Amino acid sequence: MNIDDNTRQSNDPQQIFEAGMESQKNCDKPYREWQDERIKTLEKQLKDTNALASLLPAAVKALEWYAENARLCRLIHSEGDTGRNALAKDGGNLAKSTLKAIAEVNQVVREKAA
Repeated sequence: MNIDDNTRQSNDPQQIFEAGMESQKNCDKPYREWQDERIKTLEKQLKDTNALASLLPAAVKALEWYAENARLCRLIHSEGDTGRNALAKDGGNLAKSTLKAIAEVNQVVREKAA
């Protein structure tokens, strides 16, 4: 069975599957090689994306910490002191380390892509 206009318009999953399998058997080798290369490329891109995505929780945690302490430091009473002291003690180190980790992974991803 080959893919024809009737198969393309079919809603029968079995017919579509069989037509796809038949078409795959008839593919020429260069196309199959291209498919294999494309699959490897997509797998690599997915791993790179996952590496960047794995840093997202740390970035969110850092932003939440800064948001809370910035909110606190605006308060006039002792809670404001807590926020001001925490921000002063940190001096931006949490943000710098989070951004550095993201930049390092991003650099590795770019180098692999080149």
